[in-house]
Amino acid sequence: MSKVPKDAVPIAVVTDQLQKVSDAVAVIIDAVRQRGDQAVRDYSQRFDGYAPASFRLGQDDIRKAVAATPETVLEDIRFAQKQVREFAQRQRESLTDFETETLPGFSWARRTSPFPPPAPTYRVAATLCSPLRI
Repeated sequence: MSKVPKDAVPIAVVTDQLQKVSDAVAVIIDAVRQRGDQAVRDYSQRFDGYAPASFRLGQDDIRKAVAATPETVLEDIRFAQKQVREFAQRQRESLTDFETETLPGFSWARRTSPFPPPAPTYRVAATLCSPLRI
């Protein structure tokens, strides 16, 4: 017998939550477009309590940060990056436009167009934090 760990959230609640997240993200993106690094600094302070004079790290800063990070965390990051890159590569290969004629004069076409996800997810965060090398 299967157990239900929790009740489903009504779709109206999920839709409302997604809209709120989408609206909040739109405000942040607009602020960054309008005010650049100052907006990033303001949100960094608000969300993380961190507002450096510059967000640009030098090579020494990067080496120090990597050296201070436990090896297990670095392994986890490398693993996540590898998974995201492999998925992105396979996804990219599958998203090709094509047209085919299934019967004389009857054509089908597949056209891809990017669109934003409905809400930020872990995968989106991991993807944005992982440089894509394809």
